[in-house]
Amino acid sequence: MMIMLDNHHRGPVLRSGLFVLTALLMSWVVWEQFQLGLYDTVLMSFCVIPMLLLAAAIIWLQRDCSHHDWLALPVLVLVVAPGFIQIEPSMALSLNYLLMMPFLSYFCLRRTLSHIYNIGMIIALWWTVMMAADVLVATRAALVYTMVAASVACYGLLIQHRLLMVASLTLNDGESGAYNAGHFSLVAEREVARSERAKRPLALIGFSLEDFSQLCDLHGQHAVSQFLPQFVEGIRNEVRAGDEIFRIRDELFILLLPDCAEDGAIVLMERMRRQMERQPWPILGEVSLLTTTVALVAGDTCQDVERRLLARLAKQKRASLQAAAF
Repeated sequence: MMIMLDNHHRGPVLRSGLFVLTALLMSWVVWEQFQLGLYDTVLMSFCVIPMLLLAAAIIWLQRDCSHHDWLALPVLVLVVAPGFIQIEPSMALSLNYLLMMPFLSYFCLRRTLSHIYNIGMIIALWWTVMMAADVLVATRAALVYTMVAASVACYGLLIQHRLLMVASLTLNDGESGAYNAGHFSLVAEREVARSERAKRPLALIGFSLEDFSQLCDLHGQHAVSQFLPQFVEGIRNEVRAGDEIFRIRDELFILLLPDCAEDGAIVLMERMRRQMERQPWPILGEVSLLTTTVALVAGDTCQDVERRLLARLAKQKRASLQAAAF
């Protein structure tokens, strides 16, 4: 399920909210324990609440990070400490407390690390219960935890499979709002066939954001995710209604221009590049673009046109790097 959150641009916010919700539920549990007179358990469980709230605040402040395993794993290890310590005096209550860990781990850790965490939890739970009771009770407790963890893991795999199916059917890139690379192949093949049959021109314009990885490191992934829809909207405002913009890679966009000759595409490309670079973007300030254009030649396939466009962009990028080096 961590994959589901990482694919979502609000994944860190969801993880932060999950820690806050867990802290609220823990507050209710502490109040119930206080009413039952379990004062030792209350003191130990109460220490978990500030830890969860602090972790939620850190994740919120560092929501540009791709994952928070370095923080979530120590927190999840410390959260289980009251349950293990209280197993001998109140075994049933501690086991019910520890059964929430599969849900937290599979939502807050990456998949491989969450598997390792839960395997470690099964071994630690079996050993601790065996020391407090006997082998039969320990085995039963470990099996119950295993079934809960396996159920949550299978649910996560089903959710991931569903999201992959939906992503394969969708037309738009979820981050920028442009059409995605899979839809580009279909539309480009259709337009190439139409242009060859109707003897009409077809041009492509490529836009590549320079130093995209540095922009993400400098401003954060969250800021770049807010910039991309504005960038795509700026391109759409400068073209005709039938022209379509596609996001091929993180930094690469292709504008498909039916019934547009190469000369017209060059004029449009230069005008858009100057406007995009001069425009002060609210989040990133200014951006630098690499742009190029290609036109359909008789006998070209969709792959040929795309290959020539990418080759020209790669050549411009090498020239830009060489110019920056000198």
